[in-house]
Amino acid sequence: MHPRRLRHRRHSGQGHHAHFQHRGHRRRTWRPRCRRDVTLGGREKNNNLDVAQRLDARLRAVGFKTVLTRQNDTFIPLDKRASISNRQNNALFVSVHFNDSPSKAVSGAEVYYKSPVSRGLAQRVLQNIDGVPGASARYVKTANFRVLRLNQNPAVLVECGYLSNRTEGARCGSAIYRERIAGAIATALMEQRGKTAPTGGPVVAAR
Repeated sequence: MHPRRLRHRRHSGQGHHAHFQHRGHRRRTWRPRCRRDVTLGGREKNNNLDVAQRLDARLRAVGFKTVLTRQNDTFIPLDKRASISNRQNNALFVSVHFNDSPSKAVSGAEVYYKSPVSRGLAQRVLQNIDGVPGASARYVKTANFRVLRLNQNPAVLVECGYLSNRTEGARCGSAIYRERIAGAIATALMEQRGKTAPTGGPVVAAR
């Protein structure tokens, strides 16, 4: 049995969207009745926001315009996250999250997309995360998540790793590791734009 089901899951943490985003959409997975905030890696919602803010800083440093769907521990409805993205012209949307599974053996980053135009971005993100020391790439898959389905811009949802895995969860709890993950996502976005300091639309980040 696959450790995850692509049914919408509910979680208390928020995705962050900036024309990049980190997790704030609701999705359901196959997982036991455990709290996502009680893990070796710390609270998922805090990690999501941390990576999104690090990503925001990296992108702004090279000339990107960015939009965060939230700056603090405030819930943003899924439809509003997509709406924030859709108000931007020529934008890229990234939703940042951390994962869990009832199987403690499951690990690795996953990237989801809905529209064909988003596939290349999803692949770039996973390839760059796979280059982070200690990280591993699990797969790129299509998914009907609401923040992806309603998005009119290229949009991806990034699961940076499994907090439920002892080794990976501990790694995700490291600020140094989260900085490297943010750097990998930033590199993918810069590659997608085709230049170091882009003149295109913003990156919308959700978490």
